[in-house]
This record gives sequence, structure tokens and C-alpha cells, in this order.
Amino acid sequence: MQVSPPSTETRCHSCGEAIWAGSSICSKCKEYQKPWRNEFKYWSSLVGLITLICSGLVFSTDLISRLWTKAFRADIALVNLSPFGKTIVWNTSGQPLHLRNVVISATRPRIELNWDIFQSLAANESKDLPLMQIANQTWTGAMRERYGEKPGPIATLGKKEFEEALRNMRVDKYIAHMMLPDSEDDHLFRRMLGENYRTFSCKVAVTYAILGSGSRSSVEFPCVGAFYQLPRS
Repeated sequence: MQVSPPSTETRCHSCGEAIWAGSSICSKCKEYQKPWRNEFKYWSSLVGLITLICSGLVFSTDLISRLWTKAFRADIALVNLSPFGKTIVWNTSGQPLHLRNVVISATRPRIELNWDIFQSLAANESKDLPLMQIANQTWTGAMRERYGEKPGPIATLGKKEFEEALRNMRVDKYIAHMMLPDSEDDHLFRRMLGENYRTFSCKVAVTYAILGSGSRSSVEFPCVGAFYQLPRS
């Protein structure tokens, strides 16, 4: 028996083939005629990609360290910086290191602070370096008094006072505090000072030796600084 052609035809929106009106899929190109149905088939791939990315966030310490070293060619990561609190370094090299010094420097204000560390750091180990304690035990004079004990409260400085502090004109009242950008200390200062929050640029260098080979190296990180008040005597 011969089948008569459809009384109503339409064209596939993808390939242009004549199909029955109301057909949900083209018999030639297999495209759905409702756009959302074609989009739906990509969702499984998208979900799979998201799942892969999320699962990839759960790295082992060893994998993170290898990626860090490959991407940044650094043996050490600086997790946190604070002369008066936690300064955490992380050995990402996969081999034991011997930490030698932590040096913080800035040009405005003029700062050059050097802590002798001399501590070993196992492969993939992180360690909190007690910079304030080291300063108290090994530094002398005014610098020991300034960085060897807890500072006073956060200093609220106007623009003029801040510029004077940058020119080392207010060392009798304020003490510089250095921290990593977007760190916990940075957020604390920003929250406490609001529109009066001003910072200066600085850098911190960590020098170390690779145990076994004895080769020495250093890595630098950018930091920012603000001011505490000196503690009252």
C-alpha cells in the first residue's frame, strides 16, 4: 500500500530537510527540533567537567608542591607573614631544606630587617617561624625593643602623618608592620581603619640551602606594610 505524503510539512531548523510538522527529531541529521532538547545533551558533559574540576581541587600535598614548583620555580611558599604573629613557610620542593634568613625590606619607609632562622625544613613540611621571639633573643638595642615584643594598637594615621611615617619621621610613635596582601592581617587593618587604611610596598626574601647538595638560593615575595603604635612604657 502506498503511503501518501504528509499533508503538512516543515523544514528541519538545522539541515533544512523536509520533515513532518510536529516531528520532535529530524530523521536525517538527528537534531531535536526544540532548541532546549539540543542544549540538554551538552549538560551531561558540563556536569562531568564541573565534577572533574571540583574533584581536582582535593590535591595531595605532594601534588600541590610539585605544581607550585613547576609553575613558579620556587622551593618555598610563604603562607603568612607577620613580624609579631605567625610567619609560616612551606617547603614545596620535595626535598629537605635548611632555612637561613628571612629579610624584609622597603624603601619608604627605609626598612631592612634580618632574622637569622637556621632551622631545617623537611620535604613538604610547613613551619611557623617565631620572628618576634627570634628578635627578642638575638637582636639588640632599639630594634629589639621595637620588634622583640608585642606592639601597641593599630595606628590611625591621616595623610600627613602617614607621609611623615614613610619618611621615618615618626619612629618615636609608630612601628611598621609587614604582611602579605589579602592576608588575615591585611583584612584586619582594612576593617579597623576603613577609609584611613593606607599601606606601603615592601618585599620579603627567604634564603635557604638544599640539604645534600649544599646549594643556596632565595625566593622573594611582595608584601605591604602599615603601622602600629609603639607600646607605652
